[in-house]
Amino acid sequence: MPFELGIDYGARRFSKQLADKKFLILEKERYKYMQALSDINGFDIKAHNGSAYGVVKAIRDWLVETAKLKKVDSPTQI
Repeated sequence: MPFELGIDYGARRFSKQLADKKFLILEKERYKYMQALSDINGFDIKAHNGSAYGVVKAIRDWLVETAKLKKVDSPTQI
């Protein structure tokens, strides 16, 4: 798996202005990334299990956690 988030990772790590940058990492299978990319170990990586519902749920949950959104519709309603 290529490291597509290298630019974001580098920006967050080496720029004071972007040190608080948040990004969501989605993966089809939980812990699959560890086979090829250990540099992001420790990040909160969301698995979607290859389903549209899983993708919507992962993004919705991340926004609730990260942006502290309240009263957000369920993934099924979205």
